[in-house]
Amino acid sequence: MVIPVVGSVTVSRWPFRLQSRQICGCRQLSSHGQRLNDTRTPFYLPHLPRQLCVTSRASASPSTGSSGRTSVAILWFKHDFRLDDHPGVHQVMHSDSIDVVVPVYLFDPQIYARVVNCKDMARVLEGAVGSLAAKLKKQGGADLVVACGAWEETMPRIVDDVCSLYGTTKDNIRIVTEEECEVGWVDGLERVRGALEQETRVDTWTALMYHDYTEESFPEWLGARGSMTETYGDVVLSKEKAHTSLNDGSRLDAQHIWAEVGRVRQEQYLHTSRTDDDMSYDPFVVDVSSDEDTARQCIDEYIGYRRPFSPTVHAAIRRYDTQATIDGCFPAIFLTALQLGVLSRRRIHRDAMEFITTSCEDALEMPIGGSPVAWAGWLLSSHGGACARLEKAKKARAALVATELGDFHLGQAYMRHGKEVFESKLHYWRWRGILTDYLYSPPTSNPIPNAPAIVLVHGFGAFGEHWRRNIKELADKGFHVYAPTIPGYGRSEKHSVQYGQTLWSTFLADFISEIVTTRVVIAGNSIGGYISASVAADYPDMVAGLVLLNSAGKIDQSFTAEAAADVVRKPPPSFIVDGISRLLFTFLEGDIENQLKRLYPVRPENADEWLSQQIRRASRDPQALGVFRSVFFLPPPRPLNYLVSSLFQGPTLVLQGALDPLNDAKTRAHDIVESCPNANCILLDAGHCPHDEVPEQVNNAIASFTADLI
Repeated sequence: MVIPVVGSVTVSRWPFRLQSRQICGCRQLSSHGQRLNDTRTPFYLPHLPRQLCVTSRASASPSTGSSGRTSVAILWFKHDFRLDDHPGVHQVMHSDSIDVVVPVYLFDPQIYARVVNCKDMARVLEGAVGSLAAKLKKQGGADLVVACGAWEETMPRIVDDVCSLYGTTKDNIRIVTEEECEVGWVDGLERVRGALEQETRVDTWTALMYHDYTEESFPEWLGARGSMTETYGDVVLSKEKAHTSLNDGSRLDAQHIWAEVGRVRQEQYLHTSRTDDDMSYDPFVVDVSSDEDTARQCIDEYIGYRRPFSPTVHAAIRRYDTQATIDGCFPAIFLTALQLGVLSRRRIHRDAMEFITTSCEDALEMPIGGSPVAWAGWLLSSHGGACARLEKAKKARAALVATELGDFHLGQAYMRHGKEVFESKLHYWRWRGILTDYLYSPPTSNPIPNAPAIVLVHGFGAFGEHWRRNIKELADKGFHVYAPTIPGYGRSEKHSVQYGQTLWSTFLADFISEIVTTRVVIAGNSIGGYISASVAADYPDMVAGLVLLNSAGKIDQSFTAEAAADVVRKPPPSFIVDGISRLLFTFLEGDIENQLKRLYPVRPENADEWLSQQIRRASRDPQALGVFRSVFFLPPPRPLNYLVSSLFQGPTLVLQGALDPLNDAKTRAHDIVESCPNANCILLDAGHCPHDEVPEQVNNAIASFTADLI
């Protein structure tokens, strides 16, 4: 898997012109997203020539534009390691205004540290880059430029080298790359634009499936989304006009990737008791995610174009399709490949739709007449009988729903990232392939030195913006404040995964480590309180203090970890789980307004129309029901008092709405304090969500508690 140094390919002349447009939504992030203490200089990979000018001027002889200068497109790959259905490749190769295309990959360890979270992911990235380089070479003889270093330092140097190689000027070079909407990627792209000083144009593309997106619910978007965007095939490069370079056999290998990323994670992320070496990926998933051709073969087999299922794919489906995660095999197998752009979401959606609407219908045409043997063959044949095809259609529908919902949330992220929401900045972050959002507000004035950041964790059915009356107010008191949306809630993607305290607490720990990057006071409401306590218990080096607001979690002073290890919970049958979940889900969705007002007994007006609309909007996402189903399959939870007093043992504040209609709140608060010597309690004249009902009291209490920890 050799990655060559440099190359270019002359553009074929098609009547399609690349449209120039500004980077959409690339706004400067607040201070937490900027590069900190980074004095690195860019460098090409070891043993690679410093300059790109490795071909002679005689061999580098592309045509010239009307200005007499060579027009060059630098095709910058970031997390789009494919040639199939690649809008950027399609545009530059079919533009009559571009003479030369130089494909480039820049490995910036700080950017990729959020993607490469273990050694297996380093191997995936190595494979994805190598696969892309091999396809570029095979299809058109083009060589992929690979360099390592900070984007804003390396890209200008590559532009200078391209100018030298082709005798052109910076204003005759354009950089073509994917538009960004996620934290880190947005800021990195903005830094590149700033470093280029507007001399070199940056054009961006997206691979969204539809033209129109809305901030409304998923079903409403389905009804008004309009026509699909075009899906492109593989681009065949012209070998006769390709400009290639000498190849010295150097590689971007997993060991180098992990060493550089590990350094960033060690220096800039919050170090925890959990190490990245504890993480690993299924070897089958690593293989699928590392190579475009392998991934496409696997998805074709999954959808139904190659049948029957091979033993490896069938084993993966059985491994990940569980009672708790129906059709969980699709995100388990393909989410990493989609995250790195090895697979096209549009292509999967189109192929799944085609299979469902055509092949499945053909398979269900019963034979007219014939013997019982023919009928049995039609029904049972593993090579296309009705049963086999129905199973294939089920998987195709899972792929269709997953890609459509992912596209919907990505479209919303392009629309919403960087917006001011309740006087705080909205950001998007992709955690292990799942896209979610969070609000952040820095200290507005007089930041308190050495103060821990404050992380606010919402409850069941809510989202980060439920802390609308707390984020800016706490920032005004001198703190950095974050409010993430937990996966499965709000505007986060809702894949078929095993939701529960393990997933949510791991997400929150990674959020603190990678986004906040400093010790925190973590405050959680309802189930968010239990998740916060779990993080404090499992990662006490991250948490300076814990605040519980009407927290979930049982109190059991007789609990021991040894006895709990022997307890096995057997979930009820699936049809019972589905029935109960759907009834509860339907009841809550149909009566959201009244249920909310019941939880706000002192100030029911705070349970306003906006809040009920947002909860209803999230509940209408496909797979939202899966969060309800997960409750039945969770392992027995550790008691709240065990997490707080035995494991965390740090400063804890209980802010208890005494009028909570869901339980005897006063007695519960007393029990928490009695079983947790490290906890103090303040009873509030409020219901289940005191942070939104009496925000002034909650804000003052959290600010005072946090300031006392300095």
